[in-house]
Amino acid sequence: DPSRPLDHMDLQNLGSLLTSKAAQVVEGIKASAELLSFRPQVIDVGELKLITTSALAEGGYSFVFTAREMIGSEQGRMFAVKKVTAQDPDTIEIGRTEMNLLKTLPAHPHIIRYYGGTTQNIGRGVVEMYMVLEYCPGGSLVDLVMPGMPSIEETRLLSIFHSVCKAVAHLHSQ
Repeated sequence: DPSRPLDHMDLQNLGSLLTSKAAQVVEGIKASAELLSFRPQVIDVGELKLITTSALAEGGYSFVFTAREMIGSEQGRMFAVKKVTAQDPDTIEIGRTEMNLLKTLPAHPHIIRYYGGTTQNIGRGVVEMYMVLEYCPGGSLVDLVMPGMPSIEETRLLSIFHSVCKAVAHLHSQ
């Protein structure tokens, strides 16, 4: 009943809800600041030792960076690294499910290769998950078909569509 005065329990519940929402807003602000103020980070995943080289994208609780393999003084292979910052059990589970799904993807020229991942508990229930993926310097397929972008030649569009169909057919054959 909206006309009923708030009691102590109502105020406690409201306080908890506001504290939780405020923490989510603060984490979102920190995440946006992280993308804007990129600092290289060293990431170890299995046998790979990588250093992030630039920020590519941000979405929800995740970021995508380019990373270069660290091999002494030589410049190694390029990778894409997806970093997911999870602050609650549901988001942690989504990140773990994504990592497990990526592990199952079969090798194919038209399917992004997954090189491995790692999880770090950074405290207060926050977990960072890193997924090392094949780097595709041509950008995202989504970027090619976004409204306002130059139109793609029909032959190029058909080639892309053919590649996607081959990848999907390969996944269905497994």
